Amino acid sequence: MKQKSELAQFRTEILIVFIFLGSIGFPGTYRKIFGAFVQTLYEYLSFLLQIAIMLRSSGENIMDVRLLDIKPRYSPIYQFMVFVFAESMLVTTTRSAQLVTCLRLSVTILFSIWLVENLSLHRIIKLFSFAQVLLNLAIIGIIVLRPGLAFQSGDTFSHALRGVYEAKNAMASELAFGLVILSLYVIDEAKEKNRFSAFWLAAMALQIILLLMAKATGALLISVMIALYHFVFGKLQDLRLPLGWIYVICSVGFLIFAFTILPLFAPLLESMGKDATLTGRTELWNGIYRFMQQHNMLTGFGYGQFWNGQANVRKLHLMYNRKSYFSRMSTGAHNQIMELWLNIGLLGIASYFLAIIGSMRFVKYMKQDEYMKLSSIFFYLTLCGLTERIFENAYAYRVVMFFILLAVACSWLPDRKLLRRRKTYEQEPIDNGDRTDL
Repeated sequence: MKQKSELAQFRTEILIVFIFLGSIGFPGTYRKIFGAFVQTLYEYLSFLLQIAIMLRSSGENIMDVRLLDIKPRYSPIYQFMVFVFAESMLVTTTRSAQLVTCLRLSVTILFSIWLVENLSLHRIIKLFSFAQVLLNLAIIGIIVLRPGLAFQSGDTFSHALRGVYEAKNAMASELAFGLVILSLYVIDEAKEKNRFSAFWLAAMALQIILLLMAKATGALLISVMIALYHFVFGKLQDLRLPLGWIYVICSVGFLIFAFTILPLFAPLLESMGKDATLTGRTELWNGIYRFMQQHNMLTGFGYGQFWNGQANVRKLHLMYNRKSYFSRMSTGAHNQIMELWLNIGLLGIASYFLAIIGSMRFVKYMKQDEYMKLSSIFFYLTLCGLTERIFENAYAYRVVMFFILLAVACSWLPDRKLLRRRKTYEQEPIDNGDRTDL
């Protein structure tokens, strides 16, 4: 029976690696070799596997099987899932496409919670690391098979690696994220076995080489910042930062800084040959700000649907000068909060912040190793979200990992009955009888 159980666990973990591999970009540009159907097939197979895994583990027989196993400790995450689903279906003009997107997001969230319920964060990171190794092999494959697809050149760069992605910055961002994940796993393994694994060190070396080949300074800088954070704060055993509030303050504060303070330094930065617009992002955000003041400010246009609606995008283009690149651009807001504003409005952003703050308030109960893993990945997503959208669709790796982190934080909700008993015990006077301690 034990062998059967271990075999079933092994098969499930292989499927999870398969799902993670799709979330981090595979098959990507391989569809240009084997056909567009490969991408669609992989995405829907991954979607169905998530449902099948959750159903299979929910009970021993058909009467016990259930997809939803609602647990109150995950209520901050559930409220966001339900709110986004309901609001998006109310405001959308493309109901069928919106329904598919909302269902996929809901399954992603439920699967993330299932992972946390059934696997430790260490195990999840290990499976994600295996998926990253497989993606790196796929990148090498595309370099060998179609070097013209694997590299990209532009006005300010040449022969930069884009691998299985359409753009080198997207590839670099994934490689930087993968490097953070691999690093955390290698450190964990070294602590457990008192030695570094040659295989995983080689995997990290390959990851760094591929990241350097992508020629993206921003992604590399974020990786270095996360490494420094882990090195410095990993020594502070009792420190637990309020991650939820830090995320909200950084996200909102950065946009306020970009809109108000950064333009004041434009002359100085330009005299130094630096770009005060964050490579045009501030111009893009100003246009989105003006646009959203006139259209669906509170509700947005439905999760994942704004950039799919040509009429909406054309209206946004009118916010820019005709000679501006952004009068033709339709590839995302390049900021997590601005992207959410377009899709789910200010009300959706409020629900999003509530999910983060409500979940992350439990990190103060976490053990040091668990906290450092969670906070390192969370800070990567926070920094990345300042200049990129991390919710680019309903199933990408950053969406999956974001909700895994929230679920991990929620899972540390203490037993309220135990806390009440402990508090009562601490308040009650202790009767020592007639004993006198000398």
